[in-house]
Amino acid sequence: MIDGGVYLDIPSSLGVQWDVAERNPRTPTGAGFPIFVFNADGGARGGRLVVLRGGQGVAFKVNWLLGTIEQSAAVAAS
Repeated sequence: MIDGGVYLDIPSSLGVQWDVAERNPRTPTGAGFPIFVFNADGGARGGRLVVLRGGQGVAFKVNWLLGTIEQSAAVAAS
């Protein structure tokens, strides 16, 4: 969700892929599924977000130990 809305207009020149975070059974359900979750205790969990243009781009994933987001190069799967 972005600003409470579930719609995001992504240009056709961008490829966006994601894997959602595993849902915690104690978390209330709501609209959408989170990609990254940061807990008050400093822990984190999450899936993966990849943004591609022209077959190359960047991937983001959670480092659950440090509670940070890591960035790496990504290429489109053939």
